[in-house]
Amino acid sequence: MLQVSVAAISIICISVLFLIATLFFFIKGIWGIFSRKTKFIGFSIKGLIGFIFSVVLFLAVMYCIYHMPDILLASGTWPFLMVEGPISVIYAGLSLAIVVPVFYIYLIFSIYFVNSEEIPYFTLTGLSIIGGLGNTLLIFTINSAVNRNDRVDSGLYLYLIIGLVVFAACSVMSRNKLVVYTNQLVFNKRMQITDKILHMPYEEFEAFEQGSIQAALNNDTETISSSVNIIISGLTSVISLVCCLIYLGNLNIYGLFFSVVTILLAASIFYMAGMSVNKFWEKTRDIQNKFFKYIDELISGFKELYLNSSKKSEFRMDMQNTCQDYKESRSKGDFRFANVTVMGELLFTSVIGVVVFVFPLIFNNVDNATLNSYVFIYLYMSGAVNVLLNAMPNIVRISISWKRINQILNSISYEKKSRQNLSDACSSGSIELVLKDIVYEYRSEEGEENKMFSVGPVNCSFKAGEVTFITGGNGSGKSTLAKLITGLYSPKAGDTILNGSKIEPVDLGKYSSTIFSDFHLFEKLYGIDSESRSDEIKARLKELRLQDKVEVIDGMFSTTKLSTGQRKRLALMLCYLEDRPICLFDEWAADQDPEFRELFYNQLIKELKDRGKCVIAITHDDRYFDLADKVIKMERGKITGYVGEINNLQLDLVGV
Repeated sequence: MLQVSVAAISIICISVLFLIATLFFFIKGIWGIFSRKTKFIGFSIKGLIGFIFSVVLFLAVMYCIYHMPDILLASGTWPFLMVEGPISVIYAGLSLAIVVPVFYIYLIFSIYFVNSEEIPYFTLTGLSIIGGLGNTLLIFTINSAVNRNDRVDSGLYLYLIIGLVVFAACSVMSRNKLVVYTNQLVFNKRMQITDKILHMPYEEFEAFEQGSIQAALNNDTETISSSVNIIISGLTSVISLVCCLIYLGNLNIYGLFFSVVTILLAASIFYMAGMSVNKFWEKTRDIQNKFFKYIDELISGFKELYLNSSKKSEFRMDMQNTCQDYKESRSKGDFRFANVTVMGELLFTSVIGVVVFVFPLIFNNVDNATLNSYVFIYLYMSGAVNVLLNAMPNIVRISISWKRINQILNSISYEKKSRQNLSDACSSGSIELVLKDIVYEYRSEEGEENKMFSVGPVNCSFKAGEVTFITGGNGSGKSTLAKLITGLYSPKAGDTILNGSKIEPVDLGKYSSTIFSDFHLFEKLYGIDSESRSDEIKARLKELRLQDKVEVIDGMFSTTKLSTGQRKRLALMLCYLEDRPICLFDEWAADQDPEFRELFYNQLIKELKDRGKCVIAITHDDRYFDLADKVIKMERGKITGYVGEINNLQLDLVGV
């Protein structure tokens, strides 16, 4: 009876903890209704059928609880146990009779009242636990039937059917929910990373390792998505193991200790293997970042590789070496776990041999029926143990991916949101941007003391209805100045003043339409209502001689596979459609033929000026300098020439 009391007390403890957790999440769900986070999803024919089936299944489970003495003790009914059995067994049955209905009500509630912002981990956990209990009921019923002569008359086959249905129903429900929530987990993590990236400072993005972003968005999110499946499968296996251990303890307490020691020994071996493998998989993950970088270079530099066979050969060798490093590092980790897996399986198989040959020598009271039960239960437990042990390599991978994702999220500083709205004065064309004593410094990775290049101090202004050209040699600081003007870079010193008020650099972006030399042309016209402006779009395409090359359909360009000059013309059209007060062009005319270069300087820029736009163009086309109101010359990061309000400007500017 001691073993029975221990099993009963275990059931009571587990039931009480599960009941408390169920009530907590039940109250939380009800509170979600009042806070409008949890919503009723309504009934359907399929849902009604499922509800009816769940009621039948619930009644069947309660039937099993009522007849539980037949399975565990073969002692008849609960009234008999109340007279002859230990009181702990009565309380165990009572605790199950309470917790099962409470969880069933919560389960129905969670199915029809859903919080779309949360993954119902507890519901999935509860289903896994009940599925594990149903699976264990199958084994206990089969084992009990083998050792009894009244297996048909006692109705044990009903318990077998009920256990099978409970296991199958809970598995289907949990797996179906897993499909939804696993994909939701991937979605949430990808959007979390995406939101962080979209709000990070541009300077930080420029220095960020691009391969790590791609690896996190692709591989790491897919890896952690498997965590939910591992948790659910692991819980089912754990519950099955716990129930089996309780049952083994009921048969022989020494056998229980022997089983626990064996399982802990196998788990310890796998844990130590996991610790030794971690360094290999960390290295594998670093190599993966490098491999994604090579993929970017393959796509971006395909033309150069295609034209140069030696360059192509060397590049292929670098990719091959990276793939080889990945294969070797990954294999070393997999080999460790493969060897340990075999050891674990041999260990558990050896236990069965020990039970059969050694137990009878050590314990005189062990009969053949008990040995048969031990062997049967051990054979079943081996499957659950293998599930847990084989999950450990995935847990190590998930841990690494989770750490890498958090490293990316923590390493990205969230740029503060813009607080200043586009004022009426700015939107109507009355705009003046002043850069006062602006200084920007590039620094090497070694530290602050190693300054590589600096721009400034810069003092200049830009006004609505004014055209400013910026010129200078390569590396003179023209593009850096453009990034300061548009707020892509934040100055290390100085003030940015818009219409007489200081402004944060991050707020400058909303005032500017830009075409940089390394611009990107999206297929979709983001931020533009193309449907209501279709006539204007058609007119602009015709003006830019693109009406036969591309059209806008459902807010998207029909193609962006055009020459660089044509793509720049499309980008110019977007500047017109965005209609922002500042227009900045970085070497726009460099890829245009003489006809469109003439059109750009003599017509398009003039049109923007007449519309009250502040036009800023980085250019080397000195033959058109006379069209500018101001010309700024940059050299070694400083303004060495500044001429404004001039006509017939000569190329050799005078420093100021």
